Amino acid sequence: CVMEIPSGASTAVIAEKLNDTGAVKMPLLFRLYSKLKHYDSKYKYGVYTFNSELGYESIAQMLMTEGAVAESKTVTIKEMSSIDDMAETLEENGICEKADFIDAVQNGEFNYDFIKDIPEKSVYYRLEGYLFPDTYDFYIGEDAQSVVKRFIKNYNSKVGEATKQKARQLGYTMDEMLTLASIIQKECDKDIAECQNVSSVFHNRLKQSKNSYLGSDVTYFYLKNMAEHLGGSESEEFDRYLLNYYTYSPYRKGLPAGPICNPGLKAIEAAVSPANTNYIYFLTDASGEKFYYAETYEQHLKNGKEAGIMN
Repeated sequence: CVMEIPSGASTAVIAEKLNDTGAVKMPLLFRLYSKLKHYDSKYKYGVYTFNSELGYESIAQMLMTEGAVAESKTVTIKEMSSIDDMAETLEENGICEKADFIDAVQNGEFNYDFIKDIPEKSVYYRLEGYLFPDTYDFYIGEDAQSVVKRFIKNYNSKVGEATKQKARQLGYTMDEMLTLASIIQKECDKDIAECQNVSSVFHNRLKQSKNSYLGSDVTYFYLKNMAEHLGGSESEEFDRYLLNYYTYSPYRKGLPAGPICNPGLKAIEAAVSPANTNYIYFLTDASGEKFYYAETYEQHLKNGKEAGIMN
C-alpha cells in the first residue's frame, strides 16, 4: 500500500496514516514505540510503499529515509457512477483492484459519524451513494481502503450541516435524501432548476403517502446492471432485491432501500430543495432533452403524445 507523509507531519498523524493503509493495526502502540526508540523527530516526509507484514522497526527505518517518488494519476469519477462503475474505472487506471475496492466498500472501517448513521438495511453495497464523484489524484497501486476513504472524506466535506438540516425539515434522514438524490441524478442530467422540478414530482408522490409507489424506471436499471452479481435476472436473489429497490407495484413502496448511484452536489441540492409544484408525473422526449410535467394522468398522456413517445 502507498502512503504519503506530508512535510511536518507529527508521529500521531503518521501513525493514523499507517493505520488507514493497514500497515499497523494499533497506531497508539506505534507512537509509543517511536517515542521509546527516540525516532519521533527523525521521520521524513515523502511517499512510501508498505505492506502489512512489516514490523514496527522496519516501518520506522523506512520512515527515516527519504520517501520514494510514487507515480500518481488523475482520475475523474463521473456523477451517477455506481460502485461497480467506480471499481471498473479505478482498475482500468491501475489505482487498485476491483475486488479490493469492493471489499473496502463493504468491510472497511471509517471513522465518520454519517457512516455510523447509515441504517441497517437490505442494500447491495454498503457505501453506495456516499462515494463522492469528483476528480482525484490517486497513486498507482494505492491501498483500496485509502481510496475509499478519499471518496467519503470528500462527501463529508461537501455535504454540510445546512444540507442535512434541509433534509430534516422535509421529514427525511440524510440517507433517505441521498437515496432520492441518486434517483434524481439518474433521471435528470440537466440544470438545477430541471432537477428541482423532477425532485418535486417524487416529493409530491411521497407526500401523498410514504407508502406510495415512487415509480422510477432507473431503480430497475440499477438491478439490471447488477444482475451478474445476483445470479442473473431469473434468480431468486434478483427477485429478492427487486423487493428492496424496484419502485413499481407490486415491489418496493416509497424510496428504495438505498442509493442507486453516487450523486453529485446538484442532485443532492435538488433532493433537499425541490421546486414548489403540484406535479405528479413527468416524462421526456425520445432524446431525453425536453421534460414534460403534469398534475393529472390525463395531462401526462397528452404530454406523451406531444413528446412523440405515446400513441
